[in-house]
Amino acid sequence: MDENEVSKLADELITCKLPEDVSSNLYSIVHGVQRHNHTKSCLKKHGKCRYGFPKLPSKRTIIAKPLPDDMDKEMKQKITADAKKTLERATEVLEQTDLDENMELADFVKKLNLDLTVDDYMSHISITQRGKTLILKRDFKERFVNNYNIEMMTAWNANMDIQLALDPFAVITYIINYVNKDESGLTTFMKEALTKVPTNDAKEKLKALKTAYLTHRQIGASEAVYRINPSMLLKDSNIATIFVNSGFPENRSEFYRKVCDDLVEELEDEELLDSDDEEAKEDNENMQGKLSSTNPKIEIDGRVGKYQKATSMFDRYSNRPNFLKFMCLAQFATSYVYQAKPPKTAVFDEDGISELRSEQKIFNHSIYLPRHIAIKNGFRNMRLRCKPAVLRMHSSKYKNGHEKYYSEMLLFSHWVNEKKELPMDEDACYKEFVKRKDEIVLNRKTIYPGEEIIDLLEGEDLVLQRPEHLLETLDGQGNQENADDLEEGIIEDPEFESFSYTGNLNMEGREKFEDFKYKKICLPNDSELDHMTRQLVPEQMNVMREVISCCKDIIKSENNPNHKKKVCRLIVHGGAGVGKSQTIKAISMQAEKLLRKVDHHPNKPRVLLAAFTGKASSLIGKLKQQIIWKSLKKQHFLPTYFKTSTQV
Repeated sequence: MDENEVSKLADELITCKLPEDVSSNLYSIVHGVQRHNHTKSCLKKHGKCRYGFPKLPSKRTIIAKPLPDDMDKEMKQKITADAKKTLERATEVLEQTDLDENMELADFVKKLNLDLTVDDYMSHISITQRGKTLILKRDFKERFVNNYNIEMMTAWNANMDIQLALDPFAVITYIINYVNKDESGLTTFMKEALTKVPTNDAKEKLKALKTAYLTHRQIGASEAVYRINPSMLLKDSNIATIFVNSGFPENRSEFYRKVCDDLVEELEDEELLDSDDEEAKEDNENMQGKLSSTNPKIEIDGRVGKYQKATSMFDRYSNRPNFLKFMCLAQFATSYVYQAKPPKTAVFDEDGISELRSEQKIFNHSIYLPRHIAIKNGFRNMRLRCKPAVLRMHSSKYKNGHEKYYSEMLLFSHWVNEKKELPMDEDACYKEFVKRKDEIVLNRKTIYPGEEIIDLLEGEDLVLQRPEHLLETLDGQGNQENADDLEEGIIEDPEFESFSYTGNLNMEGREKFEDFKYKKICLPNDSELDHMTRQLVPEQMNVMREVISCCKDIIKSENNPNHKKKVCRLIVHGGAGVGKSQTIKAISMQAEKLLRKVDHHPNKPRVLLAAFTGKASSLIGKLKQQIIWKSLKKQHFLPTYFKTSTQV
């Protein structure tokens, strides 16, 4: 459908107009329940409404979409930057409360003070970061009105939110959100369960989390109906699958099954000797002799009885009847399944195939498959599946070197003796693969008929993410934090160049790494340090006192071995620019002064500053190192009014 037609459809079905007829029922409904009012819940995302209010005014309904991929990169960046600037300013103006509610769009654009025309503004709001979004025709006074349908609103007599799905992702998200119930309340129970664990053992904590999740989990109405009604299976399939390990023989797993206990084996031997049926005795002895010669019974340490290697699909395939010699392993594994005892009506010929035939054929051959087959060398019988199974195997990315060529020949070409017909040598394997390539390609297409379509879809650059307007990318809180950090001063210290290196370090790089592993904390003189300490506000001084007390306790433990030192773990948090870095700087210098002695090694730090990210480590000018917080006993919050008093 054309975008203009979609816009017309949206105008017919969806509106955000404020009704003008004061006496109408629609007027009271829209003004009463359809206008958005900010709450604490909707503003928890960095102070921005998570529902996107206030909405952008627009003189017409448009479908916003990303800029063309073939556009010049510099031009694309310039247009995107201008659009973000416009949207950022528009958001600020929309939040103002002292504006004329009946303001026209042209007056609103003038209020932005960006020297823009209405057309420029419309072009800027029609750009998205990814995907397509719908922007309704909306006046300035309707910026807080949610979308609704007039007929539905009148009949429903309550609030509503109607949206037009423009992509598959929106449809999937809408359906899944109604099937899955929000389980946000579960977090409280899981946190409570962790606090009640008496030990720090990881297994015990995981067990407590598991119990809390299973006993307090919330389910939606759909899942509840599924669970109550036994006829509605949560998981079921009428398609069987079979896995074939198609790698080299040495990479395959071997399975052993218990064939008998010692006592049972003795009883079976006695029954066989006492049997009057000489023919049955002879057949059984011959079969047992064949099997024991190739697959003897063994004993496993620590286990009772005797075991035999389980018969693999490779064994059954290599001993298949001659009638099926053109059948590949993939078709054999998906078509036939083990049968303990064939039906009495099944009649086998000398080759071991039944007279009954199926409608299925051997690939690329006009040979109908028999319903029952007898495997050679005593490997019992197999029957034809009613419906072929789905073949599962390891992907080629899990195979090394020429193993993938070997795997293709093993699965999709016919063979009898794997060791003789399929060479393990790399050159010989590739030559044999080229000979069998035509057969492999044809058989693989039959096993995986939709493989080409899947490969085509995987190669396409499909956008399966939620559409995102440029307005959603504006992060005022993050921008403010970045500005404050730059104001305090962030410089790239060449001394720590080795820490930003992400590749493999050579010997020269390792030497450099060791030389600058730690950076010393420079201590000012006593007067400077006292002056820095006096600059701290009371909340910062509380942190300082905690650290000083901890340092004194460390000194006591060094002088007295019987003294048990207390562990001090603190969190100091607050908004950007409240003085977190200044506090860290002050307490680190005080701690270093208290703990450092004359006889201490100069290159071994007493106080080590670390940070999770490179930006934070650059800010405090110290080593970037990951820290694992085992427990956090005290938290200190630095309020925003610190900003003016602690900036240095």
